[in-house]
Amino acid sequence: MRLKITMEIEIGDMTDEQREELEDGISFVSRDKIGTDGLPADENAEDYVPPVPTLAEQNPEEVIGTITEAMSFLIEWQEDVWAGSDVYARISKISNVNVEEVDEPPCVAQRLLQTAEAEGLTMRVYAFPDEVDYEGTSARDAWEHVLACEEMHVSFHRENADLGRAFILPDLDPDERVSDYAGAWVQNFFEKQGNADG
Repeated sequence: MRLKITMEIEIGDMTDEQREELEDGISFVSRDKIGTDGLPADENAEDYVPPVPTLAEQNPEEVIGTITEAMSFLIEWQEDVWAGSDVYARISKISNVNVEEVDEPPCVAQRLLQTAEAEGLTMRVYAFPDEVDYEGTSARDAWEHVLACEEMHVSFHRENADLGRAFILPDLDPDERVSDYAGAWVQNFFEKQGNADG
C-alpha cells in the first residue's frame, strides 16, 4: 500500500531558544550584542560576527527548497536535517493534512494469480502440502491467503492436471516475491513476463 499525503506548511522564524543555541559568539551572535563588547557592527570588519538571519533576510527559493528536502527526513530533528545549510528557519505549522490510499500496481506474484484466474485455473494455497489453506479460482482470495504467512506455495490446476507451482515470500520486494517456481504453465508465464519487461 502507498499513501499520498498533501498538506499546507507554514514557515516561520526560529524560536528564541533555537537562536540562543546558535549564538555562540563564533558563528553567530545576538543582535543586541552587535556593536558592544568588541563586536563590530560593520559587516566588512575583520572580526565581524553576524546575527542569526531572520526569515525575511534569506532567499525564499533556497528556504523552500531546503525545507522541502527536509520533509523527506522528518524522522530526524529539524536541526539535524538542516545542519550545514544556510537556512535558519523552522516548520512552525502543518495543516490541512489529507491522506489518500494510492493503488499499487500488482506485483509479479499477483499478476501470476490474476493470469491463472483469467484462464480459469484452480489455485491451491498452502504452507504444507497436506494442509490447503485455500482452493478456488479467485486471484484476490488466493492472494489474501498468501499474505497470511511469511512463505506460501501456490499450485495451479486445470481439471485434474497439475500445471505447476510457485513459492511466494510476500514480505520481500515486489519483484522478488516469487522465489522459485516449476511447471510448464508457470514457466511460460515468466517467459512472457520477461519478454514484456524487455
